[in-house]
Amino acid sequence: MKPKAFIRASLVPAGVSEALKITLPMLLLVVGAFYIAFQFVKPAPPDHIRILAGSEDGIYYRTALRYQEALKENGIMAEVVETSGSVDNLNRLQAVDGDDASSTIAFVQAGVTPTLQEASKAGQIEALASLYYEPVWLFVRKDIHLPDLRDLSALRVAVGSDGSGSRAMAETLYALNGLQVPQTPESRIGGVDAVAALILGQVDAALLVGGVETQVINDLLADPGLSLHSFHRAKAYARILPYIEELNLPEGTLDLAANMPPADTSLIATTAMLVAREDLHPALVDLLLMAATDIHADGGLFEPEEAFPSAYKISLPHNENARRFLRRGPSFLQRVLPFWAATLLDRWLVMLLPLLTLLLPLARLLPPLYSWRIRARIARPYKALRHIEAMTARESEALEKLAEVEKDVNELSVPPTYADKLYDLKFHIRQIRKRLERRGL
Repeated sequence: MKPKAFIRASLVPAGVSEALKITLPMLLLVVGAFYIAFQFVKPAPPDHIRILAGSEDGIYYRTALRYQEALKENGIMAEVVETSGSVDNLNRLQAVDGDDASSTIAFVQAGVTPTLQEASKAGQIEALASLYYEPVWLFVRKDIHLPDLRDLSALRVAVGSDGSGSRAMAETLYALNGLQVPQTPESRIGGVDAVAALILGQVDAALLVGGVETQVINDLLADPGLSLHSFHRAKAYARILPYIEELNLPEGTLDLAANMPPADTSLIATTAMLVAREDLHPALVDLLLMAATDIHADGGLFEPEEAFPSAYKISLPHNENARRFLRRGPSFLQRVLPFWAATLLDRWLVMLLPLLTLLLPLARLLPPLYSWRIRARIARPYKALRHIEAMTARESEALEKLAEVEKDVNELSVPPTYADKLYDLKFHIRQIRKRLERRGL
């Protein structure tokens, strides 16, 4: 390398900021880390979901409307879809695909399993929580004596339409008692049709599953020509079926004036579950369970206060995010901020934590690296000075090269805290100039 080129190469080009040269690579590193962290952040929750409910006259549908209002307050639009009941809800939930798969929820009776068999989608439905008890109500005409469920084989019984939770429960109870579920047209009716058929004498009994708030249940309880069957082996059903709970309905509980029921009645009950596909957005899981807490925590005729929502008596795999929420409750952000704000901050925090892990050591590295870069700028001209000082032959050429170095040093800009180093460099240049001038005398 020629001496002039050597001198020029030893100096940093004018106008280039040392801070920029140091921070730019670090900034690129942070951006890369930010991009990698972003890959692990779920997208924002959908602003529209579908709720698979039962028939419009059922409690599932009315409950779905309450969830619809709660979600609307948080900017989520919910479409309530009328269905045939629990089995139909599970079948639809299992069959749905695309974006709807991760934005559809359903109300399902515990113990119900889908009849649609698709091995590729098995295990994709999970329970978020159980919400309340759903007693099994068996109403019989008063002129008929029914000491035991095993005597149902001699009666005309409405056990619910295909796809309903009532029929699914009837199939289980009939099987446990060694009976075949009736397949006659009158047996395949439920809801208001079952009430009408029972009152008109077209059937001898009707089996329904639902909360006490269900209108058809109240209509049947109020009919003086019907009696409510007491499950005297309720403890046995609860032992055999893990999702069944034994309930006691004391005399007069429903109506003291009318003394309804007229005697203590043993019931068996399942629970209503809120279910979804396993890829339901975690933020929606939390929002749905917060809504469930507001709607169901007050309890009811059979439910103690704050007993639901819970993981009690669920019959599907429990969603991990739901399990966490039921154990710990809403996060601090969810308690103090609106849903959209808490969700946004939560998503950003997922990216911020790994970035902080990277930024903290970088912040400690930046000052010494910056100091080294500035000292290096000042130290580079010394290489040229040593080269000039070693030129013993032509002092005039050495002085010419020294002038070039001095000119570049005068253009060198450093922070005020490093000015003493720069002045030391200029002093040494003057000393070498004097030495060269004395040598040339």
